[in-house]
Amino acid sequence: MGLLALADYFVPNIDEARALTGETDPRRQTDCLIQHGAQRVLIKLGDRGTYVRSTEREFEIAAPQVNTVEPSGAGDALPPGSSWGYASVGILSAPSVLPTWPAHPHVPPSDPGVACSPASRLRRCSHPSHYRCERRRRPDALEPMTEILERAREGGYAVGYFEAWDSYSLEAVVEAAEAERAPVILGFGCLLLEQEWLEDGGIETLGCIGSHAAARARVPVSLLLNEAQRLEHALRGIDAGFNAVMLCTDDVDVTVRLVQRAHETWRCRRRRGGHIAGRGC
Repeated sequence: MGLLALADYFVPNIDEARALTGETDPRRQTDCLIQHGAQRVLIKLGDRGTYVRSTEREFEIAAPQVNTVEPSGAGDALPPGSSWGYASVGILSAPSVLPTWPAHPHVPPSDPGVACSPASRLRRCSHPSHYRCERRRRPDALEPMTEILERAREGGYAVGYFEAWDSYSLEAVVEAAEAERAPVILGFGCLLLEQEWLEDGGIETLGCIGSHAAARARVPVSLLLNEAQRLEHALRGIDAGFNAVMLCTDDVDVTVRLVQRAHETWRCRRRRGGHIAGRGC
C-alpha cells in the first residue's frame, strides 16, 4: 500500500481490492486506496464493467454487451487503453466525453521531432526523466530492466509492465508510453498462450515482434518473456531477443542454470557492441 503514491494508475479487480482494503464495496475500496496515496483507481468488476475514481471525479463504465468468445487479455487491455486515453485527453473522463483518436497515427520516420500524437494533443512532459521523443530505428535497442528501475527508484516514479498478447496491443502500449514520454517494460506472457504454439516457434515470433517495437520506440524499453512454464522456453526467450525472462519454478538448481545462461548470453552481446543486458532473471 505504501507504493500507491508512486503510480499514476492502480488497476486491481474487485477481489484484489477487497484483499487489500477489507472492503467489499468498490466505492469504499477506492476511498481506502486514495487515502493511502493512489491518484487514480480503476476497479475491474468483471461483467459489471469498471468503477473509476480519482481525487477529482468518479464514474462507472458498463461492460459492453458482446458474444463472448475468448476473454483472455480483456483485463490486461484496460491499463494501456486507459493510459492512452488519459495521455490523449489530459483528464480522466467518462467514455461519453472521450473523443475518438486514430488508433495508429502516422509518424514519418524521417521526422524525429514529431510526437506520436499531434502536438496539440500532447501535454508537456512532467515525467522526472523527461525523455526526448524521437522515432528512430535502433538495432539492439533494449535497455537493462535493472537500469530502468534504478532510474525510477532515484526519480521517485513507477515503471509499468503492460502485458501484450499480439502486435496491436504491443503497439498500443508503446504509443501510450511515448505519449507520456515514460520508460516502459514490454512483454508477452506464456501462461495463457497455447504451449504447442510456443513449442513450434512462437517464442521466436514474439521475440521478433518485441525487438522490432523496441527498435522503433522513442522511450527506453525493456522486453520481458513472462511466466515461462519450462526452462527450455525461458532459454529460447533469451536467444530470441528478450532481455528479461521470468520462469515459473521453485527449483533453485533450475534457476541457477537460467541465470548463468542469461548472464553468459547478455555479456556476449555487450562485447559485440550491443546495448542488450539483463543482469538477472
